[in-house]
Amino acid sequence: MFRKIKFVDRALTNLEHVLDVNEDRCVRLKHKRSTCQVCVTNCPTEAIKVGKIREHIVIDWEKCVACGICTNVCSTEVFRLKQFTDRDLLERSRGVIQANKNLEIRCCKVSDKPVNFAIEVNCLGLINSAHIVALAAYGAEALHFRHADCENCEAKWGKKHVLQSIKASQYILKAYNINNSIILSTGKHIASFTIPSKDDHLVDKEKVLSRREFFQYFKRQTKLSAGKTISLLWDIESKQARRPVGVSQKFVPIKRRLLLASLQTSEAPDENPLDTSESSTLTSLELDPSKCGLCESCARFCPTGALTQQTVRDRRGKKIEAELKFNPAKCVKCDLCLDACFTKALKYDDQLNKNLLLEECDLLLISQ
Repeated sequence: MFRKIKFVDRALTNLEHVLDVNEDRCVRLKHKRSTCQVCVTNCPTEAIKVGKIREHIVIDWEKCVACGICTNVCSTEVFRLKQFTDRDLLERSRGVIQANKNLEIRCCKVSDKPVNFAIEVNCLGLINSAHIVALAAYGAEALHFRHADCENCEAKWGKKHVLQSIKASQYILKAYNINNSIILSTGKHIASFTIPSKDDHLVDKEKVLSRREFFQYFKRQTKLSAGKTISLLWDIESKQARRPVGVSQKFVPIKRRLLLASLQTSEAPDENPLDTSESSTLTSLELDPSKCGLCESCARFCPTGALTQQTVRDRRGKKIEAELKFNPAKCVKCDLCLDACFTKALKYDDQLNKNLLLEECDLLLISQ
């Protein structure tokens, strides 16, 4: 059992040994035109500062409370908690789901004794939509996210981020018909939880039940989607940041690989396109061929390898032919290709073919 990290009295003294920072993956440090500040703006204690290209990410360890929100919001996984890793969260959760079919993920600051189907995390803000989709694919009947008093906590945005993750996961689960009977709820108490309505992504209202009614409610959910074993590839080693930060390193985030593995357990989706206009990590790309000179900048700076360009040159180095391809399964919507394109030939397309994520295939954007 992992020991708790106490926010108030800083019981954990060596916070720098809890959080890994992989500067090689930071899009802000890769390109001078990148404006990404997602970790800075979402850090509840303002502990993170990101420099410009070839500089560093600086963390004020006196302010850091190891809430893990930065690990959730960073699309290229610059940050990684050592104690509450993706693998640890899923392995503990899967064991509870197999034994109880229901799971409560609770903040470690909730004061009362955990129920037998609960696991604790530092803060619910570290829960990502990919985690929820994976737990649904494991066959969970109900997931309850139990937060503490977020308003008076240093990690004050935990509830806000878990609500966003639930909203994003609900849309994906519905689109890919994964465990449609699952109940996603949130609240401060075991007797209070949120039931999403049919019309809303998530309704933040609480229905209060007695403890007996609470358990009976879950038992009535007899439609159980069979949990399937999901094989995942995990990072065994974490590479040290280099100076200068290399742009050629390609890395598909673990949460994206987790999401793809989870989606591939579903049945074939319908032909209706997936609306990604409100998604923070899923998208497709459009290219204006009249503006694109196949300069290779977007493919060179793409951190995940979603954009690839093959160029054939003659002996003098003159370009003979070239083609640019895009793989939406690897794209995490980090904006770096848009920032790196000098002619603004690229833009996001809000309509994504659902099967493209499952097939993980490349699309030809332009050739000459």
